[in-house]
Amino acid sequence: MRDKSKTNLWFVYIRYNDLSYNMAEKMSELNKTQQAKSEALRDAMADKFDENETREFASKHQNKHWYSDFILLYRMITDDNFKMSNKSRLIIAGTLAYVVMPVDVIPDFIPVVGWLDDIFIIGLAIKTLSNEIEAFKQYGTR
Repeated sequence: MRDKSKTNLWFVYIRYNDLSYNMAEKMSELNKTQQAKSEALRDAMADKFDENETREFASKHQNKHWYSDFILLYRMITDDNFKMSNKSRLIIAGTLAYVVMPVDVIPDFIPVVGWLDDIFIIGLAIKTLSNEIEAFKQYGTR
């Protein structure tokens, strides 16, 4: 009787480890798929960055309260002498491209509400890049 219970426990232990391994493997595959999709979206947004279009967009919106943050990001990405990571460059390029593009989550032609997603994206980028922004501000005062 004792040998049978040991065998059952051993079987449960092996089955549990097998299920855990399979689950971890599936989660890893899912994470890789999600990461690949995320990177593809980020790269697509970065590819849409157009310096001239961004400059023109900024000149039209100088009276907006988010204008200074937008210009700060623009200056960071166009300053060839300021060193920052490629990830930071992609975040900035994606943010600027999203704001400049007329088609986004909430279309810009809808009064007031149309700019909420753009302001959110700029704010998120500013928060994410806070260390780089401080470094850029110090770089600018040298």
